Amino acid sequence: MRVGQNDFRALRVPPENEDPEVEITRRDAWLKIVSVHFRDGYKWRFSDGGERAFTAEMEDTKFQNDVQAGKVALNANDAIRCRLREEQSLTASHLIKTLYVEEVLDFRTGARQLNLL
Repeated sequence: MRVGQNDFRALRVPPENEDPEVEITRRDAWLKIVSVHFRDGYKWRFSDGGERAFTAEMEDTKFQNDVQAGKVALNANDAIRCRLREEQSLTASHLIKTLYVEEVLDFRTGARQLNLL
């Protein structure tokens, strides 16, 4: 069997759904701060105790402003208790998951090395 010029139209890939359905879940969680980015569009890196760190967008502008103003000093091993929002969508070719820190509920400083001298 041979495919002819007239058959090409039938072989086209159908277009993906323009508006994939988004599933949104919210939960409160303790997250260890791994790294911080202050510029717009950048994500912070966190760990929730699992093996791998993950990124999330910091939406709590009050907490972010407090950090930038020096009211909250971030160091290694600091942790936040926060309201975390996960948005997940499925397209024909991708599973997309985006995490957002909506609100910082609590901040705890991590262990510090004491100067013994």
